[in-house]
Amino acid sequence: MTGFYLHVPFCHERCPFCDYYSVSHMPPKWSDRYTDAIIKQLDGVPKEVDTLYAGGGTPLCLGVSNWKRLVSYLPKARERTIELNPEDIKPENMPVLENFTRLSIGVQSFSDNVLSVLKRSKVGFSTLLDLKTQWQISVDLLIGVPRQTREDVKRDILSVVALGIPHISVYPLEIHEGTPFWSVYKDWDWDDADLMLEIEQFLTERGYEHYEISNYARPGYQCLHNKIYWHDEDYYALGPSAAGYVGGVRYKWISNIRHYIESIEQNKEPPYEEYEEMSLVDQLSEYAIMNLRLLQEGIRRQDVENRFGPSAWDTLVKQANGNTFLSVSDSSIKVSNWLFFNRAAESFV
Repeated sequence: MTGFYLHVPFCHERCPFCDYYSVSHMPPKWSDRYTDAIIKQLDGVPKEVDTLYAGGGTPLCLGVSNWKRLVSYLPKARERTIELNPEDIKPENMPVLENFTRLSIGVQSFSDNVLSVLKRSKVGFSTLLDLKTQWQISVDLLIGVPRQTREDVKRDILSVVALGIPHISVYPLEIHEGTPFWSVYKDWDWDDADLMLEIEQFLTERGYEHYEISNYARPGYQCLHNKIYWHDEDYYALGPSAAGYVGGVRYKWISNIRHYIESIEQNKEPPYEEYEEMSLVDQLSEYAIMNLRLLQEGIRRQDVENRFGPSAWDTLVKQANGNTFLSVSDSSIKVSNWLFFNRAAESFV
């Protein structure tokens, strides 16, 4: 499969825990210029891909009028996902959302206490139920938030299941240097493996597949776009700080909206922040680590041999042997305990 990722780097307010590149309180002209630049740069992207993902930032901050201009230029795709926050769910944005098949909603929590720490808005149960009638819905939840209790987490998980949401992402909060949270919570240490295992048990007993370390889905509802990342397949990317991978080349555009837009306006390619033509050895290593994240599939022998040749499978088996966190069979290499993924992946670094 082939994917396309669009990074929209605008936010109403930056979340205090977020370390993705974004800007807030920008004059409207910057949204207009960004839209013009992306439309121009889309000439270098295939007209049709398997998946399209608009992330951010907060994509709907681009504005309805700019989205109306942009959507006709975007590649056609069978799965089309857009990220949104609770405050984005309002009538004027519905015409934009109708261009997508899948909504990834940053719920984070239903607890007022937790949301006050995160400085995030709350989404109502009825709102999610309404959206579910028209779109495939994915909900993001954060765990390990300061002042969040185990009961808060369990109520959040139970609520999402009771609403019938088919895809759930559960992420432990990470405190990144350079964010407002760093100055307050840099010594915050959360490690509740028992709770993470309880979440897994609760969800799998109710029909969700734990198909990737942080992701659970009912059969038929896995995120195809993210599986392109984990299968280490090609995906194009546009937007400041957006990272892509095409034909063995991994790249990341400059994390500066002014430089990005002005380069395109001057008929130049924006600068790369990172650009690497990967060797076959590095490609195999990255392929192994990414595929290992897919807990049910793992690294599949047939796929490895088809892509890299028969000797590549022998290489990976030799690297995996002796790692107690890996399970090796004739057809696959999988993580034996997902809580120790990093230890498992060390074999292929």
